[in-house]
Amino acid sequence: MPALFPRHTIEWKLEEPPLLRRLTYSLPAMAMTTGILVHLFRWFALSRRSTAIWLFLLLFIVSTVLLLGLATMYLANYTVRQWVWRAPLFALLESVTEAIVSAALIVAGVERLGTQRATWSDWPSLIGNIAWRRTVAILLFAVLLGVTVHWVRVEMLRRKHREIVEGAAGLRPPGRSGDSA
Repeated sequence: MPALFPRHTIEWKLEEPPLLRRLTYSLPAMAMTTGILVHLFRWFALSRRSTAIWLFLLLFIVSTVLLLGLATMYLANYTVRQWVWRAPLFALLESVTEAIVSAALIVAGVERLGTQRATWSDWPSLIGNIAWRRTVAILLFAVLLGVTVHWVRVEMLRRKHREIVEGAAGLRPPGRSGDSA
């Protein structure tokens, strides 16, 4: 007769990922965080009244890296096949969040449109421009990243296959990589 209760218990340890890691799994949380950070960084960059073009270009590059880096942090948790729907949805939620942040900054009277303050009449064109640029950037980057990930995986499989074939043929001991003899 089988025992209904085991004689020995097994200790299970549940390891919960750190807060940042859990945040990267959530589409709404990551897209909203990205929208807030990117728009506030853009607002900060536009509020600096520097005439140096190099500073403007540096701030533009940093904001782009911030946007695409945060999108990568989210997409990296999933397979490339899931990116087909996750990347556009991420871009949509990020744009909506930026629209809300922009509206809040307009209400506060500090939203920038270039070097001038933005008003409610500027808001639709401002949001359309932001949504268009962010969506295109995220989608193009997701396609480029997906192609790169696929290419790297194929090359890794080819290298592994080559090692197995050469090891079976006696040309090189299995498990050794590299072209040196």
